[in-house]
Amino acid sequence: MIWSQMFRVRVLHSVILALAACAVFDAGRARAQDSTLTVDPMWTSGPANRTYSVALGDVDGDGDLDLVCGNYNQGNTLYRNTGGTFSAVPDWTSGPANYTYSVALGDVDGDGDLDLFCGNYNQGNTLYRNTGGTFSAVPDWTSGPANGTGSVTLGDVDGDGDLDLVCGNFQGNTLYRNTGGAFSAVPDWTSGPVNDTHSVALGDVDGDGNPNLVCGNFQGNTLYRNTGGTFLGQPDWTSAQANWTFSVALGDVDGDGDLDLVCGNFQGNTLYRNMWGTFLGHPDWTGLANGTQSVALGDVDGDGDLDLVCGSYGQGNTLFGNTGGTFSGQPDWTSGPVNDTHSVALGDVDGDGDLDVVCGNDSQGNTLYRNTGGAFATATGPQASRNTLAQNYPNPFNPSTTIRFSLRGKSPVTLKIYDARGRLVRTLVRGDVRVAGVTHTLQWDWRNNAGQVVSSGMYFYRLNAKHFTRTRKMVLLK
Repeated sequence: MIWSQMFRVRVLHSVILALAACAVFDAGRARAQDSTLTVDPMWTSGPANRTYSVALGDVDGDGDLDLVCGNYNQGNTLYRNTGGTFSAVPDWTSGPANYTYSVALGDVDGDGDLDLFCGNYNQGNTLYRNTGGTFSAVPDWTSGPANGTGSVTLGDVDGDGDLDLVCGNFQGNTLYRNTGGAFSAVPDWTSGPVNDTHSVALGDVDGDGNPNLVCGNFQGNTLYRNTGGTFLGQPDWTSAQANWTFSVALGDVDGDGDLDLVCGNFQGNTLYRNMWGTFLGHPDWTGLANGTQSVALGDVDGDGDLDLVCGSYGQGNTLFGNTGGTFSGQPDWTSGPVNDTHSVALGDVDGDGDLDVVCGNDSQGNTLYRNTGGAFATATGPQASRNTLAQNYPNPFNPSTTIRFSLRGKSPVTLKIYDARGRLVRTLVRGDVRVAGVTHTLQWDWRNNAGQVVSSGMYFYRLNAKHFTRTRKMVLLK
């Protein structure tokens, strides 16, 4: 049985499969005004391992980011950062060669340094403690049941001040509590439906101060709320679309103060906006079908919002810039070599104040792309104009507000305003043809289509154009 499962997964990997680490970085870390990602890698790792997951963190405590790689049927590896780049060969290799699909770094034992957790397929998951700036040669802890773990993440789920462990499995997903710097031997929680979960992420989606759990599945993606330090047994939200999701990431994409959800799919990648503490049923943005296996969010261009980096199978990795709270329709950057990238991570590797990109590749060397100042660079030419719908200003407003949008190409547009119950309030534009390359401006004077002043509250404005639909929310205060 185990061998048949292994064969199934290895075959899937040879065709489409990968698992990814999700990384969300605060926009304030990138201070550069503009940024360029090098098209060709500035560093490539020595051995060409089957790397399925990468993570960045200051393992040796010297103030810069080191690189940890989770490898399939090979020892996992650590590359130290010296002078803004990584060592050519690993500085540490784990003892047993597990089928590692995911790695995560965190101070599990509370001693001030980063420990390493590895999610393994059909073997126990493992913890390697950090002692003196490196990891133990063999695991200090191994989980009880040997699940088909595809993704792991660390977070303080029960609010007691230490990091608990969440595992995304091909069986039920599991939570292991941290007690005194070690995890429980068996799970403290197991999810209800058994999905093929390939990625998990923790974040306070509903704004109650507790981390909720988001799962990226081959079925509909799911959200489990945190109640009293554990998760509900059944999902509180399931996406309407059942994509082959390999990676999920949480971040405030539209700048409204709550966490939105980005899904990396083998089909087009998707963005689900957060409305009142949950996600919309259908995606608000869909990207290109690019065989994405990993996504990461970070302020790459230093403009204060979160951009999207995608690691892809058999295609160049891509960057989608964020303009007006959504992503561009076409990539703003594409990497030069075409690798089978299973995992991407963002971090300031060279210490110059902007975010660099590290890619974990299958049977090729892992790669580092530096971020060097200037406008966005692409592999094919200069950045084109984008379809955008900006946040209205002012917001909240009284008595009027301005709505701006721009188009990639000439198109008829319709812009309508709805109330919180979804009822049409006002049509500002209907079918008018607008040109590309300029910013279009509309005003709303808090009146409905009948000329009546509307009441205070939350409203939504929705733009429809050729190959583009976007919705944003605004607040009227009297």
